[in-house]
Formats: sequence, structure tokens, C-alpha cells
Amino acid sequence: MKPTTEQSYAKIFPMYGLWSEDAIFKSTKTAMSVPDHVMKEELANVNTSHFKVMYKEKEFMEEMLKAKNMMGNKNTGAKGPGHK
Repeated sequence: MKPTTEQSYAKIFPMYGLWSEDAIFKSTKTAMSVPDHVMKEELANVNTSHFKVMYKEKEFMEEMLKAKNMMGNKNTGAKGPGHK
């Protein structure tokens, strides 16, 4: 009587069949990844008080600089005062 494939593998590899194949052959990415629902829960609980804050003064200054740059771009032929 010829041994079955599983019996042959069990003789050669004594640990064969003890775990499911899904548990054995995993890439590092799948083994170390975090489930989506856990990630979403963690992101919902993040304290954002120490994140960067956009101040009204900074926004105002940026808008003024944009306006200044737009005004300077209209007169592309002029190089400024004192130039001929």
C-alpha cells in the first residue's frame, strides 16, 4: 500500500498539518498590518491640540503678500524706481 501525500509529508516534515496554510505563509505586510476598524478608532481618539494652528494674523499677512505679488506682476515692463 502506497502512503498518501499527507503521510509522506508528515514523515519528511513532522510539523506538517499542525497549522493552517494561511497562518504559515504570510508576508510581513499582512502579518504586521493593523485592521481598518482599529485604525479608524485610533484616529478618532487623537488629541489634535498640539497640532499646528493657523493664526488669523498669519492668514492676513499671506493674503497681503499675495495681493502685493499680484500688483507687482501687472507692471512686468517696469523694473522699479530709478531704473531707465
